Amino acid sequence: MEPNKIFHEWVHEKLHLFLLILLLSAICLANGVVGAGSTYMVGSLSAIPADITMASYSYAIGLVCGIPMVLSLKQHYSSKIILISVFSCLVVANVALGTTDQPLMLVMISFVTGFLKIVGLLEILATLLPILMPKGERHRLYGVYYPVSLIIAQLTAIVFVWLANTFNWQISQLFLNIPLFFALLIIIFLVHPNFPGKRVTLVNFDWFGLVFAVIFMLLLNYVLTYGQVKDWFVSRDISVAAIFCLISLLLVVARTFIVDKPFLDLSIFKYPNVSIGLAMMFILGIFFGAGNLQTAMISIIVKNDPIESTKISLYMIPGYIVAAILGYLYYTRFQDFRIIIIATVTCYTISFIQLYFLTTTQTTSADFFAPLFFRGIAILLSYMAIGIYVANGIPFLQFFSVVFYYLTIRQFIGPVIFSSFFSNFFYHRTIRNINLLASKLDLANNYQQDRYKPIYNNAIKSGLGSEGAVNSSIKSMYSAIQTQASLLAIKEAFGLIIIVGLLLILCLILSKFIWVKDKTDSTGFVIP
Repeated sequence: MEPNKIFHEWVHEKLHLFLLILLLSAICLANGVVGAGSTYMVGSLSAIPADITMASYSYAIGLVCGIPMVLSLKQHYSSKIILISVFSCLVVANVALGTTDQPLMLVMISFVTGFLKIVGLLEILATLLPILMPKGERHRLYGVYYPVSLIIAQLTAIVFVWLANTFNWQISQLFLNIPLFFALLIIIFLVHPNFPGKRVTLVNFDWFGLVFAVIFMLLLNYVLTYGQVKDWFVSRDISVAAIFCLISLLLVVARTFIVDKPFLDLSIFKYPNVSIGLAMMFILGIFFGAGNLQTAMISIIVKNDPIESTKISLYMIPGYIVAAILGYLYYTRFQDFRIIIIATVTCYTISFIQLYFLTTTQTTSADFFAPLFFRGIAILLSYMAIGIYVANGIPFLQFFSVVFYYLTIRQFIGPVIFSSFFSNFFYHRTIRNINLLASKLDLANNYQQDRYKPIYNNAIKSGLGSEGAVNSSIKSMYSAIQTQASLLAIKEAFGLIIIVGLLLILCLILSKFIWVKDKTDSTGFVIP
């Protein structure tokens, strides 16, 4: 493969990789709203957590819906025009995110951010291809791209939370513009404006298909995010949204048979590795979606301290680094998919087994290192393994449909469905556990008296009257019951996930996966 040079001739070739990694690092900072800062956003905007969740998944929707546009834009505009437009708009989007006071604006701007990011990201990855994988060695590119993107996401979260705690979340959001601005300067001064090919009109693009897909995913996002808040189909809004969600899905599918060149290609499912890989990524969504349970557990243990919670999440970074090294070494010698995906599920299962036994109020922050280390390994290995497997043997022109389906399942469908499931599981089991524990509360019991009396005596010493001391004691005991009920619900969910993980490992051991020799490695593409 000939080098796809986007820099001016006077820029030394040895700097190309360094400059591209700088651009990659900058664009990885653009993630719409930062989930770690949701506590600050909810309080500042008088919003509810579901609003921030809706915005986070809207970013993912924009990310996947921008994919069909990439090839058309690439055939019409030069790399410099695309990158300048993307980075400039991302700077404006961050300013809008940092100055808005409307939760709906967070949703809309996050969607636009995701849409812009994928266009710029694929442009940068396309330029990295001839440098990192001259003979089609996708694991070399993934060994750089995934650690960079995942580690930067963690570092962004801790910086965002620290700035939000010191100043406010708006300052944090605006701070993210600094690296984007420097990346913009690199593009303006070092990237050449030449367009190497023949321009193709954008008129024939399937705009209606793209619009229907956007409507479908945004409505699905709304239903699954606000379903619990609005009591599901008891709410008229949820019912109407679900109906139109189904209609838009049918329209998207119908256009693939009616339009000559639909923006999505269903024929890619004829490749066994695509179907198997997408199904596996959806199943792994169980582990991705359970991340909200892990977040809830950490929040309870560190007593809702956002900075400490974010510090704990940094424990995944060593796992990312180890996984990148293991994945690189594995794929330099082997091409088997089964072994590495078994290792991935095993790491996930080990992580949740450790979390299961840590689900107590005596757990400390340091205790989370091992489970998050294994989770970090599992996340990066799953991205690398399934990305390489799904990409194997796919013609270049069909790659964008594969990327669309893959990222839709990885970034949106899998996480939103399983997150919604676990959120509802957690909510209902917590209520059940509160009722169960409260029914066993008896002040005649010596153990309960030992818990009640110190609280009552301290309230009396603080100047409260007898009635106030009783209320304070009851409130404190109810808070303890609620904490125990929540931890018990989380532990029950972890137990369920462990069982699923063990069954999945057994099924994978007994299964065989087809690995077709890829004849298009030299001209192939990669899945971000």
